Amino acid sequence: MPLPEIDNVTLRLNATRTKIMNRGDLADQVYVKNYFFEALKEHKAIKVGEFGKGAEFDLLVEGNTTAKWMNRYEKYNTTPGTETRAAIYELKKLGATAVGDKDTINENDSDEQVWDFVQEKTNNAMSEIAETLETGLHNTGTDVKAVLGLRAHVADDPTANPSAYNVGGLSRAALSFWRNQYNTTAGLGATVNFSVDGRAALRSMFTICKRNAPKQAAGKDKEISIIYGDWDVVNLYEGIHDSNDLHVRSDSTAGSGYEHLVYRRTIPLIPGDNANIDGRLYFLNLSKDAKGNPFFGFYIDSRSNFSLGEWMKVPDQPIYVQQIDVRGFLGGPYQKTHGVMYGIS
Repeated sequence: MPLPEIDNVTLRLNATRTKIMNRGDLADQVYVKNYFFEALKEHKAIKVGEFGKGAEFDLLVEGNTTAKWMNRYEKYNTTPGTETRAAIYELKKLGATAVGDKDTINENDSDEQVWDFVQEKTNNAMSEIAETLETGLHNTGTDVKAVLGLRAHVADDPTANPSAYNVGGLSRAALSFWRNQYNTTAGLGATVNFSVDGRAALRSMFTICKRNAPKQAAGKDKEISIIYGDWDVVNLYEGIHDSNDLHVRSDSTAGSGYEHLVYRRTIPLIPGDNANIDGRLYFLNLSKDAKGNPFFGFYIDSRSNFSLGEWMKVPDQPIYVQQIDVRGFLGGPYQKTHGVMYGIS
């Protein structure tokens, strides 16, 4: 059986892929549309690798310490420590298509016209991916096809429904070591009046997240990297300080395209618009473990890293379709390092 003939238009469309891929801005089109994703990128908390269908973190909780001073009559403690469990994150696929037909492109078009067509269609598809990814990064876990979003990953109350979704295949309701910090853990109840409790709430959450960082972390690796919340809460934060304490500009904040407020001189407060984070501040540690895995980050499978598909002619129809997709998950190997303050007013 002879192979189907590929027409000249399809060949010319496919020839534009190299130009677009070499521009290096496909992923950037997604990053710059979202402050949260841009912050992950700046802190190198976006990890690209070959993960396959999922990724496993094999060290998630430290065992009980058995070391002690002994006299010559005592024996070593061989009682098993806290159980170590593996979390397996399933990679989720997000895709978009760019579609053209022979009414919009044909063999008589110049190379420049073909290039302009591909660029416009690709940019439109990437814009759709950016908007859908932004929603996914913040979702509550109800969309099982999407990545487990920030709202579900760092839950308002990880011990009770509807927030107690499994994270990495582990139940936070059943496993205390796999719970993030949250308001009640910080001793502040379900709501925070920022004008009254703001400083105390920030200090308490910062301290408890630092205290629960892994033992192998030291110094800055134990501290929160970013505090992320909605614009209204960021405004409340500014309101509890004198303005001259806040407006600190550095190369990193200038490079991100917006000017951060900062906590404790170095930790940026990053604003976001998504409805799923209304009235919340997320305290995230973006440090890395011994294997280079961010404690919290976005993991992308390099085999579908915002990659362009070929323009393929649909059989028996004068249309051409290009597929762009990314496969990844939001998460990390250490839940207790992160926290959320909610119900802020």
